[in-house]
Parts: sequence; C-alpha cells; structure tokens
Amino acid sequence: QLDKLLDCQKLQSEEKGHRVDDEHLFIVIHQAYELWFKQIIFDIDTVRVLLNNTIVDETKTLRIVSGLDRTVRILKLLVDQITILDTMSPLDFVDFRKYLTPASGFQSLQFRLLENKMGVCPDRRIRYNAQHYKNVFLTDNEVRSLEASEEDPSLLMLIQNWLERTPGLEQATVDGEIEEGFWPKYERAVKYYLNDLYEEAMKDSLPQNVHDQLLAEYYKTKDSFATILDPKQHVQQILNGMLSAMLCSLKNLRLHEIHLPSTSGFFFFQS
Repeated sequence: QLDKLLDCQKLQSEEKGHRVDDEHLFIVIHQAYELWFKQIIFDIDTVRVLLNNTIVDETKTLRIVSGLDRTVRILKLLVDQITILDTMSPLDFVDFRKYLTPASGFQSLQFRLLENKMGVCPDRRIRYNAQHYKNVFLTDNEVRSLEASEEDPSLLMLIQNWLERTPGLEQATVDGEIEEGFWPKYERAVKYYLNDLYEEAMKDSLPQNVHDQLLAEYYKTKDSFATILDPKQHVQQILNGMLSAMLCSLKNLRLHEIHLPSTSGFFFFQS
C-alpha cells in the first residue's frame, strides 16, 4: 500500500501548467496531519471503549495511559510540524493558493471528529463564517459520522464518569452500618492538622521571628487546603489558571511572531 500513499501528491499547479514546487511541501504536510489525526482517533476510540464500562478493568489501565500519552506526544509533534511551513514565504504560498480554491483547513473531517471525540461541545463552538461547522460537509457519510461523534460519550465525559465512580467518595452502607465517605474524613483530618499548626505557632515560648514564620506557614497551608475544600475558591483557582494559560499563550505567540522571518504559518491556517 505504500506505493498508493506515495502517489497521492498531485500538484494542482502542475496540472494547470504552472508548477509551483512549494505546493508539494504543502500537500505533504497536510497529508501527514491527516495520517496523525487517523492514529489519534484510533487510540482515542480504543481508550473510550475501555472506559465505557460500569466497572473499568484495572488490568487495562496501562493501555489507557499509554494511549493517552501517545496522543499527547502526537499532538506536540503536530504543533512542531507546522514550523516547517516557515521555510515557505507568503508569496510562494500565494503562487499556488489559487489552484486550491475552495479548499479550507476548516474542512478536515477527521479533525472535527477528533474534537467531538475528545469532548468539544457543539454549543461552545465558535461559528466560522457565521455558520455551523457541519455545513461544509456535504456527503451523507460525513454528516452521519459527525452526528455519531457528537452523540457517543466523549473521552472527557467518560473520564469524568470514571472519576465520579471512585470508591469511598460517598457515604456507603457496609455490613449494615453507615460508613462515612472520604471527604468528611479528609476535612476533619485537615482541621486537626491546621489546629496543630496554629497551636504550635502560638506558643509563648517561641521567639518572635519563629512565631511569625510559623504563623505565616499556617495561613499559607490553610489557604492551600481551602482551594481544594472550598468550591468557590476551587472554581476561582481554575479560572485563574485558565487566564494565566491564555496570557502565556498570547505572550509566546507574540514572541514567536517577532522572531520569525516569515508568516507562512498564518497563511496555512487561513488556507
């Protein structure tokens, strides 16, 4: 089958009598992305099957973890791969872009399937050109595949369900007796621990500098546990983390633009 794979790079510019060499690079990168998307979907589907059970077989944990780890590594590779396009100038891209009309990077069926299988909710999507993302897919098979990927349990949902079923989190009846869940016991242990820290910090025999140090450590530890035990603080920490990640991403993108000699990557996403 390798011969078929290597025979898939048909230059549209060459067929129109005006060959542009950089089109070959563009096609190869596009096809490489699609091949990796296929592998990610394969691994994600395998993991979803293993997780989509009332009781997850713990002997399959290594397969689940390795599948997810492989997916992460492939995604990192795909991010790095796009930098190869920086060897092609915007003008070189324009030379063959007209032969690709109306092709669009937003028409990658596999990427949309991947998004849905990962857990991207349809109602949280940003509309491209003010239309639903499925509108660019015209065949019945494509539409059915997309609808099935939206209806099937996503990886995010399956992992969430698995975590919620973790034994010991909720109150349970064992041998006719009601047994506390994990969190009430944990909160009580934290309370005792914090009380011990506070009492240690407030001992009269301590020098002032040690007293101040231990008291500061007490408040720091108390605030740390609050981010876990207080739902409001936990949500705020998640929001702060997301905003920080966005800021770092924008900063890195800006630095990337400053140091790059070309903007071919921009044209790739627009194509």
